[in-house]
Amino acid sequence: MLPSAQEVEVVILNALGRGDWAKATVLLTGAVMLRCVPTVRAYAEVMAATARHSTWEHTIRIIDFFGTSPLSVRTLLCTAADALLEKPNQCAAGKLFAIIFAAQRRHVHLEAHHRVQCGQLLVDAGDWRRTLMLGAQGQLIRRVPALVPSMMLAAATANRWVEGSIVMSEMLASGSVPSGEVAGNFIRCFTPSGPWWRALAVVSVLTCSGEANVVDAAHELFTKVKQDGKQIARAAKERQQATLDLVSGRKVLEEISAEEGMAVLNELKEHQWEKALEVIRLFPPLLNLTPRPKAVLSPVAAHKTDDGFFHHWEFVWRALSSRFSNSPAEYVFDAATSFASYLLHGDSGKEGHPVPAHVRELAGQRVCCSITSHLGRGTTALSGILLHPFVRAACACGWWKDALVISKRPVVVFKELLNEGPWQAALAVFAGMTPNSQDRVCSMLEHLLISKRLWVAALHYAKQCLPTDTVPVRGLLIPLCVALGQWRRALHILDHYVSNPTRAETLLRKRCIVQSTEEDICTACDAGDWAKALRVWTSVYPSRSKRKSPAPKGDETQCEISCHVVMRLSKLLLDNKHFDACCVVLSEHIPSLSDCILLRCLQLFRSIRLSPLSYGKILQQHRECYKVHRILFDCYAALALCVSGNFAGAFSILQELTSLQYGKFKICNAVSHGIDEVPHLKWYVSLVLANVVDPSRAMELQVVMISLASCMKSPDDVNLFNQPLLSMWVSNTEELRSCAFHVSVAVLRHALAQGLPPPWEVLNIVAHRLDCPSGHTLTCLLYEAAVRRSEFDAQGNGDSGEGWRAQNPPHMSEDAQRVFERCAKAFGRGGLWEHALASLQRCESVDAQVLLRVVEFAKELRERRSVVAQCV
Repeated sequence: MLPSAQEVEVVILNALGRGDWAKATVLLTGAVMLRCVPTVRAYAEVMAATARHSTWEHTIRIIDFFGTSPLSVRTLLCTAADALLEKPNQCAAGKLFAIIFAAQRRHVHLEAHHRVQCGQLLVDAGDWRRTLMLGAQGQLIRRVPALVPSMMLAAATANRWVEGSIVMSEMLASGSVPSGEVAGNFIRCFTPSGPWWRALAVVSVLTCSGEANVVDAAHELFTKVKQDGKQIARAAKERQQATLDLVSGRKVLEEISAEEGMAVLNELKEHQWEKALEVIRLFPPLLNLTPRPKAVLSPVAAHKTDDGFFHHWEFVWRALSSRFSNSPAEYVFDAATSFASYLLHGDSGKEGHPVPAHVRELAGQRVCCSITSHLGRGTTALSGILLHPFVRAACACGWWKDALVISKRPVVVFKELLNEGPWQAALAVFAGMTPNSQDRVCSMLEHLLISKRLWVAALHYAKQCLPTDTVPVRGLLIPLCVALGQWRRALHILDHYVSNPTRAETLLRKRCIVQSTEEDICTACDAGDWAKALRVWTSVYPSRSKRKSPAPKGDETQCEISCHVVMRLSKLLLDNKHFDACCVVLSEHIPSLSDCILLRCLQLFRSIRLSPLSYGKILQQHRECYKVHRILFDCYAALALCVSGNFAGAFSILQELTSLQYGKFKICNAVSHGIDEVPHLKWYVSLVLANVVDPSRAMELQVVMISLASCMKSPDDVNLFNQPLLSMWVSNTEELRSCAFHVSVAVLRHALAQGLPPPWEVLNIVAHRLDCPSGHTLTCLLYEAAVRRSEFDAQGNGDSGEGWRAQNPPHMSEDAQRVFERCAKAFGRGGLWEHALASLQRCESVDAQVLLRVVEFAKELRERRSVVAQCV
């Protein structure tokens, strides 16, 4: 049975009464470990005794151990501080200072009087360093301005101008006026090496600036600054002279220091590179000075000697390696590290030439041979302090194989390659490690594979390192396959290695099925194989007749193919005129905000196909929601009505489109572009127009057909209006015949403007109305169009004209004969005998007497023109 809190308190107080505070601490610690909750008084008495009699380190540890007590950490710290201040002694100042800074590190705020009294104790003890540290926090100075003289004296004694500046700034911020003694000590805080002018600037604005103490301190500081300046100038002059002696050869280089060697390198000119090599041979780190001295040339700088051309890096390595025989390993590796850094940053030289890869490789071979030869002479074991800088520089330079041979520490090389080298090299080094070494760095390798997104390499690593149990397979291999996009492999693992899948793995299996299905559908769509794409889709979505019950909405196991794949499959089926299959595919897709415009158009096509007679409401909804894409939605709605046989509805949509084109918004060629975007709609336009031919709608037909003439953009489109035009032309009503004529004229003008061959049916209709008031202009246009058509037929251009040639019967020459004869008659009526003669020459059979009369008239006309020209 555990003791009660009161029993623990009695035992602890008895121990403290005997003066055995250590036993009381042990008793309280044991009670806490027994899960007994001592009283607050027990905690407070033990903390007070520990603070008075123990060291500050032990006091802080006890406070941290009792952090879970009913007392808060702040209460524990305040209890310890109050115990020290109750009976202060020589050690109380240090303990209290430690407790205050422990509270600051733990973000605990003690009482203000604790800091004030601690500062007073430190000043009394003469501990200037801790006094300044405590005063730098600002709280002590603002609350006790009387301590400022002591703190400023401490800063002046230690020449700590930073702390002195803090004390002065805090004093001025509190509104206190410094005395002459404080101002003088503030000046004495500064030395010639510090910002002494700041002290003079601050003191110059104080009311005490004219006191004797302040003036004497300022004179002392000026004297020190002048003496220090003279000493600096004298030392600089001596260094300059020593450098000149070394450069001119009056002093031996072997006797210089590293600082003197750096000065010599900076003084040498570019042509003195050989003397620079002597300095570098003594101090290899000087090879990488920044900025680079002029005498340290670029690694790829060329030198011509009696033996041929050599690069500068060869001379550098020759100078460094000449001391290897009589030098310790420290110099060898220091020289190799500096040389590798020199090659690595070779493009930062004056010439700006980068070091080629093959040059680095050759240099690495030489470095490796020299170091291996030096190590073969019985060198002692190498420490990590020597090897790590060399391995780092070698890996950065691409010498990781040489670093591996020299250091024989694959773990070190592997760690450096993670930061500097290529990841392929890191994998190669990891493969050559022992199993124990691989276990030490396997987490680093996994971090590399994940950070670099090397999923293939991570997958191979997982296959090699994973045991046969399924727990690691689930934890690493399956996520890697998913991250890599290998859905079939992930599905295979789930089916064959996971016997009891979790809910997440079940959902992942469905996702793998959907992803693999999407890949197959996209592949089939890219190849244009609609049958294969539909077969793959059917494997995921069986026909409705085979389902036992409909899938509930929101079912997590239900497969949902992405909207992009649904759009591609339905568009492919629509292109191949499989309209029913297209609607079935679209019926399985649930519309969402992420659907693209084309998919929304296809959804509208399906909706209108389901109700082709009551399409107005849903079409109006889409028009209001997608005003920018209204033309595209109207075109798909027209296609759906055409496929469903509602030609009247399709014609009403075409009427609305043409009203948009001729309305106040003036949509230029948007209608023709929209019709081009919708597959098969242009072919259905001809059927729509032919099925609505009626005398009462003649004017409406004329407006729609003239506006749709811009849809003719290629030779395959010239027969777009042939069927409705012929239906109107053979009718017995003048309204339809007039409509056919005006539409034919518009088609003729559009074909000539676009460089297209107009069909003979259109030319024949125009040829029958050449006696109209504008017959002269139409005759010229008709003749030009007939000539172009004849030339196009004569070329036999089957590539571009295969579509319209298939509809033309073999009596094409009769159509041309009829058109050219009517052109000749129209030209003759207008007195254009030369044009009439040209038209008759295009005909295959002409009446001889007619031809003779036309020739005579044309000859007579030419003679009259000749006589008139001579008279003029």
